[in-house]
Order: sequence, then C-alpha cells, then structure tokens
Amino acid sequence: MQLSLLSFFALLAAVSTACAGAPLDRRHPPEQKPPPKNLPGPPDGLPAPTTTDTRDGPPAPASSASSVRKMMTSVSSNGSYWFVDAKAGEHHAKILVDSGSGDTVLNAGVYRPTRFGLNLNETFVNSYISTTADGGGVQNFTGNVYKDSVCIDHLKTAKQPLGVLDTSSAQYPGQGIIGFIPSENITTQPFGYFDTLCGLGELEACTFGLAFKPDNSGTLAVGHAPGSTGLGQGTPVTLGGGSSDADAGFLEPSEGWVVQNAASLVKTTINGRPMNSTTVRVFYPDSGTSVTLTTREEARYFFQEAGMRIQELPEQGRVQGFYDCANPPKLGFSIKGQLFEYDACTVAYYSPQSGCPTQTGKRSDDAGPPTLPLRFSAGPRIYDAQSSFTGDMLQKAVDWIQQQPRQETQQCLSSIFGDASVETPRGKVWLVGQNWMRGKYLEHDYEARTLSVSPLADAKPPPHHDL
Repeated sequence: MQLSLLSFFALLAAVSTACAGAPLDRRHPPEQKPPPKNLPGPPDGLPAPTTTDTRDGPPAPASSASSVRKMMTSVSSNGSYWFVDAKAGEHHAKILVDSGSGDTVLNAGVYRPTRFGLNLNETFVNSYISTTADGGGVQNFTGNVYKDSVCIDHLKTAKQPLGVLDTSSAQYPGQGIIGFIPSENITTQPFGYFDTLCGLGELEACTFGLAFKPDNSGTLAVGHAPGSTGLGQGTPVTLGGGSSDADAGFLEPSEGWVVQNAASLVKTTINGRPMNSTTVRVFYPDSGTSVTLTTREEARYFFQEAGMRIQELPEQGRVQGFYDCANPPKLGFSIKGQLFEYDACTVAYYSPQSGCPTQTGKRSDDAGPPTLPLRFSAGPRIYDAQSSFTGDMLQKAVDWIQQQPRQETQQCLSSIFGDASVETPRGKVWLVGQNWMRGKYLEHDYEARTLSVSPLADAKPPPHHDL
C-alpha cells in the first residue's frame, strides 16, 4: 500500500524474546535526501536498549553477539495483498505486509493492550493512494498512537509505536498493516518494527526479503545476510548502492525502496523484447499495491506497442488496456539485461475465462454482463463488482467489452494501468505491485541501500539479453 501523504515523492522499542504463541497504495516516490551515515538508534523519548525503566513497558535486554537473530516466516495472499501472522499487544492478527509504507497500524476493534501498553494520546492521519485491488482510490486512515509489543515469528519489539484506527476511519485489508520503509517516512512515530530491529543491532543483517509464489503462498525473511536465504535462484540483479542522488539507480531506503534514475537500468518488455518507447525513470516495487501503475502517457505507449485496445477513463484519471485472451502478451521488465516477466496468471486483472488454478468461473455466453469472478491479480478471492470497487471503473470496462463486435468479446483487462495518481514532476514512474513480484525474490538491504531481484529458487532462470 502506497502511503502518499498526498504527495507521491513526499513521501515504532527495544528487542525482546520470542512471541508467546504467535499463531495491503501507497507512498508517492519521495523527494531525495542525503543518505544516513549510520543506522538509526532508539527514537527520541524512548529508553536505550540497556534501560531498566518499566513505566511504559518491560525492561529491554542489552544487545549482545549471542542475541543476533533472523527469521523466516510464511506469508499468504488473498490474490491482491499479502498477509503475515503477527502479535500486536495481546492480539494475534493477520496483517498486510507492505514494502511501500513504514507504520504498524491495527484496524479498529483489533487491539488488545498488554499490561505494559500505553496510550500516548496522540493522533495520526495517513493518506494512501492505490488503496483498492484495482490500484485506484485515495483513502485517509486516522487513529491514535500507542506503545506496546509487536512480534512476528520470534522477533519481538517492546514499547513499539503502534497505530490503532478509529471506527470512523477507512480500514486496511485484513486486520492491519506493517510497513518496511525505515524511519523518515513513518507518521505514527519515528520508528517502525523493521527500523527498531535494525537500529538496535540485534539482527544478523538489516535486510528483509519477500518471496511470493504464484499459488498465493510465500515467505518473509528478516535479518539474513545478503544472498544467504536460499529463496532466490542464481546471481541476483542488484539496483541501488549509489552515493549521490544523481547516480543511476540511486536508492535511499529512508525515502522508500524507490530506485531512481533507473532509465539506463530498467526497461519495460513485451514478449521478451525491451521497449524504447517507454521510460522507467522511477522503478518502485511495492508489495502493498495489488497491480502496476504508471503514468497515463507511459501506459498509452506501452499498450500500443503490445497491440492492446486502449480505453480512456478521463473522469477516473485512468487509462486501461485490453488484449485477446487467447493470445496474451508476455509483459515484464528487463533489469540490467535480465528478464523478469509477470506470471502468466497475473498479466490479466479481469479475464472472462482463465485456465489459472487460482481463478474459477468464466464469462457467461448470454448477452448479459460477465458473471463473477472478477480477477484481482491471481487470487482465488471473489469480489462483487458493485460492492467491492470505488467508483465504476470495472463496470465501464465490462460495458466497453460488451460493445465490441461479438467475435471480439473475449478481451482481458491488463493488470497494468495508467493512473493520474502517479504523475509527478519527476515523471516516468512505474509503481510495480505484487502482481509482478510473484515468482521472484526481492531482497532489501538497508545498510547497502540496495534492492536485489532474482527468480524464486524453484523457478526457471530468466533469459539474459543486452539492453
């Protein structure tokens, strides 16, 4: 989910022991700032790791070499978003894993405080773009800030700044959200869960990795030395690591996992061929966004090159592309010459018929509107077009399909959209959601300021070609 704060580039605390019984947007790419020289320490006003202060939480153990830890845990998807089992306060919850925001926030009615939980009597407002499964919509999320423990697998933080939504606020998919952007973009309090773990030096490495399989299962890895998880296959392609915001592929984690100045490194591809008609200046993989968004101008060029029919939705600020379901294009990105395509079951956002195991049902042969299900990326979850969408974008798409000559009605709606929400002065933004991340392993390294991509270990290695 892309936390925007209504500006796409403008864009919580000590480590404890294991969870007891531990059982999606989205930020606009940020304004560039100088990279931090050191990893963050505890946020202002919170005790250092060796404190014995118990007024607002349990004592925090001192860091030691023997306490260095890492973890791998399962994640699962409903087809649009990915969720992890976590314990926040006393409640076990399935919360959305989001590499496009930094806060840890629970939905209204979910939070049950521990005896150390503390209400800070502070409020917050987060504004997100790409809040719906089709990547559209802007929503505000409001609530109060607490301090309490947050735990995933055996990695637990105490006195963690934790947002709790008001009942009148929009609510997240699942039971909340946990973001993995470090400090500067966090709005509830200065430090998030991942940030806290990194700042206290309790991890083997300040990294997290996301491995999403096409079958809606996956893995979240935290704290592993780069390249050591075994989740990726072959030598990863690495972006970032530059020391200046003028460097090609510059990435500053505290501004989001946004690869800037990427035009010479990343190309869109159609049927394996890099395209020169489009430009990927900003490349932003975001696990909390369901689909892929780019500017309307970029989308038009891309759809035209792919031989798609183009539908303009000016009232929604959106451009959509349709292709022959019987002959789907292979879409993707070439990153430093290595091809990373969308999984065959995530190229379509809406498909009247599909051979994908994660979609059931198909279009009716009568003259009425298509029958459910509606494809939300690759997932099995069924949504009602009248109740699950903000606005009528999908219905307009369905109506458009119906108006085509009868022999051409088997049209699929692409899961790549042109959308006004990602049009910024920097231009050429590609906000790449979980629909592309499936079948790949993405490793995020805070210290090296890099993002690495590789095919999943059980996937075929991608072909290589010159850009």
